[in-house]
Amino acid sequence: MALLAHLHELRAEFRYHGDFDWGGLRIATTLNQHVPWQPWRYTAEEYRAAVAAAGSAPPPLTGMSALSPWDPDLATALAEHGVRIEEEAVLGSLLADLG
Repeated sequence: MALLAHLHELRAEFRYHGDFDWGGLRIATTLNQHVPWQPWRYTAEEYRAAVAAAGSAPPPLTGMSALSPWDPDLATALAEHGVRIEEEAVLGSLLADLG
């Protein structure tokens, strides 16, 4: 966190993507309390697309629900679908963005 805070002081901008699950939302919220970031394919729309594209049945969500202040609809979508989508499932899209 110290390195990210220092980079932020130097005007670095951050994009974040994490697992679409309650733990992922908590990590994102905690990170945002220390350094501002913009979602990188980490929205309700992206989650719904990943659920629709999932080849096999994704694992169910577990644990206590969490908020998604950057996109309140994301937490709602997770609760509605009740499945987790790991970051690796959308890795192709993320890598394509970098290309």
